[in-house]
Amino acid sequence: MPIRGSTIRHQASRDVANGPEDVTASLLALLGAIEGQPHGSPAAGAYRAALRRKGEALTVAGGTVMLLDALARVQASSPKRAKAREAILDAAWAGLPGWRS
Repeated sequence: MPIRGSTIRHQASRDVANGPEDVTASLLALLGAIEGQPHGSPAAGAYRAALRRKGEALTVAGGTVMLLDALARVQASSPKRAKAREAILDAAWAGLPGWRS
């Protein structure tokens, strides 16, 4: 069984290899799923944890630049939901190296 750090590195390299569109698509899927869950529910917690892992992978792959690019792509995909989605990502990515919170 690989250690957590190597799993994150593997995910990061796969995300980078697949391109920013795939990263954006996976973030949007997770954000759409979490938006449909009651705050504090087990499902919302699981989606938030998945967003955190995605943020960790982006940090390993390219640091702040990758995180901010992913955020910009998420915001551009749906301007009406941009602020709400940014708040979800802020909470999920809090404390990541290079993230703003």
